[in-house]
Amino acid sequence: MDLFFEGNAETSVHLILTEIDFENCEKQIFQKSLISVLQSAYRHYDIAEFARKLYCLWTNLPRSIQFTEPFSDLTYIDDSLAWGDVESCQNAIERFIYNKLESQ
Repeated sequence: MDLFFEGNAETSVHLILTEIDFENCEKQIFQKSLISVLQSAYRHYDIAEFARKLYCLWTNLPRSIQFTEPFSDLTYIDDSLAWGDVESCQNAIERFIYNKLESQ
């Protein structure tokens, strides 16, 4: 997942989807791995770019994970950017990566 935030998102998504057996993956382990990568990557991106990457990540997750909490929140994580509300987007991202995943 580090590759997702370091380079070509399409290549990274392909690697994630082909290397992780989501059907047999322990959801808690996946979440903990994801939060670690997201927290680390968050410091290196502007809010808009990071939000777009989160949404891209969500669109490529398998449906068995995509529509479950907390991942379903990623469907609207960047919505407030459409009307220029960067602060709301930042708050949503921070709630997701610092609170929601940790409490799961």
